[in-house]
Parts: sequence; structure tokens; C-alpha cells
Amino acid sequence: MKRISISMGALIVVAVVILLSGGFFVYHHVTSPKISQISLTASNFTNTVVHPNQMTSQELSQRKSVCKNLQNSDDQNACYGNLAIDANDLSICQFFGSRVCGYFNFMWHTSLCSDIQINKPIYGLSNDHGVFVDLSRKQECIKNIAISTNNADLCKNLFDMAENCQDAVAINLGDASKCSNEGNPTTYYGSCVMKIAVNKKDITICESRYDKAWCIVEFPRLLQTPKQDLQCYVPPIATDDGYRDENNVIKSSGYSYPNNYDNGANDYSKDLAPQPYFKHLLSIPFNSSNSILRVYMSNGNAGFVRLIKYSASDGSSKLIGDVSSQVGGNWGGIYVPMAISKDDSHVLFNAQMGSPGAGGGSTTLGYASLSLTFIKYDNCGYLNPEKIANQAYFYDNFSKVLFYAEAGNVPPSEKPGPNYNSSLRFRNIVTAETKTLLQESNTIYQIINIDEKSGIVNFKSCPWQEHRFECLNSDPTTQNRSLNLPLY
Repeated sequence: MKRISISMGALIVVAVVILLSGGFFVYHHVTSPKISQISLTASNFTNTVVHPNQMTSQELSQRKSVCKNLQNSDDQNACYGNLAIDANDLSICQFFGSRVCGYFNFMWHTSLCSDIQINKPIYGLSNDHGVFVDLSRKQECIKNIAISTNNADLCKNLFDMAENCQDAVAINLGDASKCSNEGNPTTYYGSCVMKIAVNKKDITICESRYDKAWCIVEFPRLLQTPKQDLQCYVPPIATDDGYRDENNVIKSSGYSYPNNYDNGANDYSKDLAPQPYFKHLLSIPFNSSNSILRVYMSNGNAGFVRLIKYSASDGSSKLIGDVSSQVGGNWGGIYVPMAISKDDSHVLFNAQMGSPGAGGGSTTLGYASLSLTFIKYDNCGYLNPEKIANQAYFYDNFSKVLFYAEAGNVPPSEKPGPNYNSSLRFRNIVTAETKTLLQESNTIYQIINIDEKSGIVNFKSCPWQEHRFECLNSDPTTQNRSLNLPLY
């Protein structure tokens, strides 16, 4: 018979901290003198687990009362947890409402993997971590049984392994209905439904769980990609968790749809952007043709934007391609079109960034351009805009741009964090020619404005200092300067 031994002196209480996102436990041991001050008789706790049929209602009530009167929450949880195990009664778990109670109770009483003994009290009152090592081994053993026998119900008992186990069974069976509701679609590995959809080559399985527009964009790419190459998986991002328009580009650009440039004729192409799954976001007119760049996103997903060239002359729509979101350590963003160059050869983009995590606030994708003459795609078939810089200043009807770079004339900035703007540079968007305009020793720059009428750029310069990223007017070392704008 399994045993639970409880010391009546100063007890060491295990407080279980459940880290669902990481899928593991952290156990924090604290000494609790409060328990030793409570009067407990031998009838309160016994050294052996009482068989459920042997525990009288009076004994159960008495032990519940003892647990209820404990003042320390860790002590109380341990008390209720051990009582639930002793009585093999999951209803007791409700007294502290923790999933871990049901998990511990299952692990204690199951006959599966019986060769892995749990010799210490699960809740408990011991400073020996060996019990948790045993629990982990037994949990892994039961998970393997559940997967090999395709027993999804058994998986549900395995706490932090339950989701992974249940999804593995669902994939084995090819049954998306058995995927865990808590599956994490931020990676292809975590997307049980999408895996099954790809394995079966059935887009309707994707659409049964996820946004249909996202499935239309994402699913064909995964079918064309070797299964071992998971980099083509772009996770669905709910619009509620979407991207911030840092510079208010969409609203202030004048291209937000509906607008005066687009009368909406032949909108929402059935084959390319069917309604109601897609949302018409922008309409940007080409400069020298009777065409419009229509930009769509999903009604319920911020993981991509779709670019379609619409010809008002014949009412035809042609897919240019899709721009996918990008993610990194605690940041995420996506390039959204903002303008078309003077000669209609390039689309210019401004990145819309999502709400950052710790350390991700300084990251931006900045500005980028995409040639429509020689369209570049990435290995997954998504459009591949070329980044210009974090900050950019366009002129000559978006055919030329000034931007900053951090160069070797100053010490490198700390990362993550902003760059030192120590080099002032120019790029011709049409010809792709790039050159350095100004780069002085231990100097940083800050553009004030571009005066196209006078043909100059006004800017400030100041000596480089560590953690100094702008030139303040109040600083006597700041100089106001100007340069002629490059014409070519």
C-alpha cells in the first residue's frame, strides 16, 4: 500500500508553480512554522493512505475541517491535495481549484507504468525532489502508452503533457476533431489541425479551425513545401493582436479604402480575394496607367497582406503576391504598402509593428521597397520587400530617399536597442544606386525636413555620446546644417 508520511514538526511545503507556456514545473520550497503551531491529533493525518471505502464520512469531514483552518495557502493546498489522494476523490480538488490536483491524484492511483514507483508524498511535505523526477518519468511513460494506443482520453490526465499528447494522437488518427483546443498555432509544430490538413491535402480541415483567408494564402504553400521545411509556416495572428501603425501611415496616407481613387468596381475577386473573408485595406493609384494597387488583409487575421493589381481599363485583377508577417524575439511586424514610385516601378512599404514583449520595443522593420519589374519572392513564395532603413525620408514622388545607417565612425550601439545615426545616405529607388552623403568622425545626424523647392535637406549634427541618439536643440554642441539633395 502506498504511504504518505507527514512530519509534525516544522514542515517543508512544496508550492507548485505551473508554467503552462514552458511545459514544466518549478518547485519552490518554503519553511512554514505556522503548521507547527496548529494543534493536530493523530486522527487528523495517518501514515498510510486510507482506502476510499475505509474512510468514513466523519473522518473525511474532520480532515476537510483541518485543511480549511490552515492559514497559509501553500499549507492548505497541500492539505487538500493529500486528502484528495487519500480519499481518491477529485471533488476535493475544487477547494483550491487547481488542475494539478487531478493530475497528482491520477498519477498516484493509476496502475499504468507501475514499475515506476512514487515513494514520496506527491503533495508534500518533504525536501526530497526525487518524487518529482519519478513523476516526470511516469508521466512520459503514460504519454507513450497513450500515443501508441491512440488514447486521447488518457492524454487528458497528463497535465502539461496533455496537449502535446492529445495532438499526437489526433495526427496519428488523421482526425482534427481530436486536436486539443489549446493547440498553439504559432508554430507549424504546434498546429495539429494544419498538420492534418496538409497530410490529407484538404484545405477544408484548415478552414474548420482557422480564418479562411489565412488558409487560402497559407495552405497552398505548405502543400508545395517539403514537410521537414517548416519555415514556410506563417502563424495566424488575430486582428485584435495585430499591428500598430506607428506613423499613422494607413489613416493619413489618403489611400485607405474607400477613397477617391477607387470606385470599388469588380472588388473582391472571387478567385483572389473572396468576400467576406478578405478586407479591402488600401487602394493606391499607379501614376502613369489606369491601374490601382489594391491591398487586402483578412477580416480576422493580421498575418499577411495580399497585393492585387486592378486594371480599370478592362476590369481585370492580377495577383502580385502576398507579404507575410515576420516575428523575432518578443517582436512581430509586417510590411504594408504606403506608396508607388514615380515611374510605377516600385511599391514602397512601411512596417506596422505589433505590441512588443520585453526588449522588443526598439525593433522595427522600418521601410522597404519592392520592384514590380523584377519581383522578388522568398523561398516560400511570399513577396520579399528589400529593407531600406528603420527611418526614411522620401522625395521626388517616392523615387528617391534619404536614410540613416550606423557606420564605423562611432562605437557600435548596444543590442537590442536603437542605432546611432552616424551616416547620412541616399538611394535612388528606380536605379537602386546608393551612396553616402555625410559620415564624419564621432558624429550623429538628425534630419529636420526635406525642402524640395529649395533642393536641400535640413538636418542637425552633434558629437557622438554613449546612449545619445538624437541632437537636442538645447545642447550647445548641436549644429543646424543643410545639404543639396541628390538629383540622381
